[in-house]
Amino acid sequence: MSHGSGTQRVAVRRWTDLRLWLGIALVLAAVVIGGRVLAGADTTVPVPVLRHDVTAGSRLSVGDLGTARVHFDDSATAAVYFSSVDDLPANAIAAHDLARGQLLPKTAVVDDRSKQVVEVPIAVPPTGIPSGLTKGDHVDVWTVRDVSGKAKVTGTAELVMTDVVMLSVSADPSGVDSSDRQVLLALPAAADDQVAKLLESVHGADVVLIRHGG
Repeated sequence: MSHGSGTQRVAVRRWTDLRLWLGIALVLAAVVIGGRVLAGADTTVPVPVLRHDVTAGSRLSVGDLGTARVHFDDSATAAVYFSSVDDLPANAIAAHDLARGQLLPKTAVVDDRSKQVVEVPIAVPPTGIPSGLTKGDHVDVWTVRDVSGKAKVTGTAELVMTDVVMLSVSADPSGVDSSDRQVLLALPAAADDQVAKLLESVHGADVVLIRHGG
C-alpha cells in the first residue's frame, strides 16, 4: 500500500509541475502580446491646430496655434498638414479663412500676402455699413445709382460682388457719423478683372454692404 501511495504522489506532482509551466508560458505570452499591442496602440502624432478663427490675409504666428494629437491613415494624408508649430514660416499669411480647432494645411499658409490677396479700399456711406461690421465678416457689395427719367428720378441697385472678406473699416473722421468710411476688402490677387469690376462699379455710386450671417 505504501508503494502505491508513493506512485500516486509522484504522478500528481508531475501533473502539477506541468500545469505550473503551462501557466508560466501563458503569462509570458500574454505579456509579449500585450506589449506589442500597447506599442502599436498610440499611432497619433502631434500637429498644430488653430486656437481661434483666422481670416484670409491675416498674419499667423505660433501664438495662434496649439497642438493636438491626430491619427492619420497614411503618410500622404499627414503630408498635407504642418507637422510642427516650428515649421510655420516667419512671415506666414492665411491664404483663406481658417476655423478654430482646424488642422493647419500647408496650402493655407503663404509667406507673401501679395501672392494670394490684395487689399482694395472703397468708400461707403455710414448708411451702407451694417452695425457692428468687423474684420473677417463676409459681405455682398451692392451699388445704388440715381437714374433720371422723363418725369422722375429713380434709383437702380446692382449686386457687384458676393462673399467678400472685410479686412477693416475706418472711423468717421468728422465724428458726426456723416462722412464716407474707407472699407478695406480682400480680393484674390490673381483676379484683376474682379478688382476692376469692383472699382468701376462703385465709382460715382452709393455703396451698400450686406453682411452674411447674424
